[in-house]
Amino acid sequence: MLFGEELSLTDYIDSVYAASPRIEQSQLIHRQWQRKYTAFEREFYPQLMAFSRYQFVPQNLPFAGYDKPHLEERFVQESSFPAPGTQFLSRLLDEQYATWFEEAPRHQVYAGIAMENPLWITHPRRDSFAIIETQTSYMICEWQLTQMEEKARATKMYYSVLLSRKKSSIYADLAAEKERLHKRTVDLFHGETRDSYDTLVTSIAYSNAMDDFRQAERQEELLFQEFLELGGFSEEQRELDLTDSLVQQQYGQGISAIEQTALAENKEILLKDIARDIAAAEYRQERTAFLPQFTWGVRAGVRTFPDSDISLQDHREAFFQVEYPLFTFGARVERLAEARYAKRIAELDYIEKKQDVLWQLRHAYTTYTEHLSAIERQDRAVSAALEALEIARLRFDNGVMTVEELNHRKEAYALQRLRRAQALYDLNNALIDMRLLVADYLYETDFVDEEMGR
Repeated sequence: MLFGEELSLTDYIDSVYAASPRIEQSQLIHRQWQRKYTAFEREFYPQLMAFSRYQFVPQNLPFAGYDKPHLEERFVQESSFPAPGTQFLSRLLDEQYATWFEEAPRHQVYAGIAMENPLWITHPRRDSFAIIETQTSYMICEWQLTQMEEKARATKMYYSVLLSRKKSSIYADLAAEKERLHKRTVDLFHGETRDSYDTLVTSIAYSNAMDDFRQAERQEELLFQEFLELGGFSEEQRELDLTDSLVQQQYGQGISAIEQTALAENKEILLKDIARDIAAAEYRQERTAFLPQFTWGVRAGVRTFPDSDISLQDHREAFFQVEYPLFTFGARVERLAEARYAKRIAELDYIEKKQDVLWQLRHAYTTYTEHLSAIERQDRAVSAALEALEIARLRFDNGVMTVEELNHRKEAYALQRLRRAQALYDLNNALIDMRLLVADYLYETDFVDEEMGR
């Protein structure tokens, strides 16, 4: 994204979003899980597939379709032999069955189309669907958390550049003040009102002030380089005018309301809560493994006998299948115990994260209120330092104050301005940290353009 000479905080956040690998990765993971969820959901529908099966019947196995009482009944109905159950009929059928079985084909090949679907009442995939659905919510929550963290990162970087520029401006003002004082003492020295000692003192003070200014400029240059890299800007865009300013902001809720909001909206707590739901679903899934599993379906195709002259035959069947593993060497019991431990660990993680977030929030709120009070103190300190500087100038003009004392007053005023700028920066950082904890830091930008203090 290209900009002209001006760059607002909102534009910079958009640039960081566009250039951030974390944002792109989070978006791709989010889309990936959306596709995974859709695919898993569609697997719940009956599946249509092609199938083929080869079957071999050994010579020494009994004929599965042989039902002797039924054959006796049918044989008597179609002939004049004695009633079923006689020894003669039984022996006759045994001989006939042996002849049929010896002549039966041993190799059978099936091919066709099948449609089958498990019944989800006791099937583990029912809980697998709940797991994948919950994991999708987990990824969405992670995506939102990444967005908030990147917005906070971009905002803090923007504010850091504003602070560095403010410091450079204060050091530049101090250097200019000391330069004017040095020139004045030189004029006074030539007028024989001041001696050479005053010119030496002001010369050293001006030199030190210029060193401080150059150091502040170097720090600003290094920080601005990071600023450009984070936003994906080129070297040609170094002359950017940051249009937003650091302003004094206040959060409109007390600590009790903030804590309630954090417990309900904090993304890290929500992630732990979702992880707890996933562990519970996995535990239910392992418990389902102890229940019988049902599958229904239909198959239609053809059957052929490679070792026989029998032609292709139609093959159709509808089936209802019940499966229940009888013995797994204790593997199911161990998996169930593992899932139970994982479920309890997830519950404890959730409780611990709530406590941790509350502790962080109270600490952040305390830090925020301290910085808010610090700004009020610094406002008074800046006013007092400015008043003391004005008095010192008058006393210096009247010849009742030394040049060292005047320099000290100038430095004291500059120091109080630096401290106020730092306090304002710290206040905004503390507010960002607090808003991250209450998940109040997604896309909105509510920073007002205003001059950054005095």
